Amino acid sequence: MIYEETYQYLLRNVSSTEFDTCLYALLHSDWDGVIQSPLHRMARGVGTTEKYLRQIIRKLTSPHGSVQKVFVPVDQDGELLYKFNLGAASILGFYSKSDRYCKKYRFFYSDAFKGLSIHGKRLLLMAAFRMSVLRSEEVLFDYSEIVPDGRSLFTRKRLLGAIDAVHEALGHLVTITFASRSFSKKKFL
Repeated sequence: MIYEETYQYLLRNVSSTEFDTCLYALLHSDWDGVIQSPLHRMARGVGTTEKYLRQIIRKLTSPHGSVQKVFVPVDQDGELLYKFNLGAASILGFYSKSDRYCKKYRFFYSDAFKGLSIHGKRLLLMAAFRMSVLRSEEVLFDYSEIVPDGRSLFTRKRLLGAIDAVHEALGHLVTITFASRSFSKKKFL
């Protein structure tokens, strides 16, 4: 599961390859949150070099300001592994009344998804998270929710570019359209 804490971190603090690294870590974590994959296999799964993956892990193991460590080094039987430190490690600590999460959809690990820009990945993660929370296959976003002002993650140009890229890469799975209400003149996505 991708918990809300992880979701918020992925939306605000990572590059495209770091996004893929965190998703790969979630998929290959054991009950304690320890990533059960050696670095060379993890680099291949993320689609990067081992050298660049080491730089990413070095960055994500040191806290930045108020952001906590994403990976924590763990010695397991003489081998250095890393624990994913965002969200609950297992579903045993899940509390259905207050915890919100996103399913680990299969398309998150496809080459088409990995090839998207960070904005396309963020847009799909936002939609997938809302789909999981609302338990619906169709979700609706108010345009001002995605592009609220100049300081947001998206500008109109970035949003349109992300939509085009998603349609090109994952058009067989995802459909994104604009809609509007004529009386209130509100736009929806």
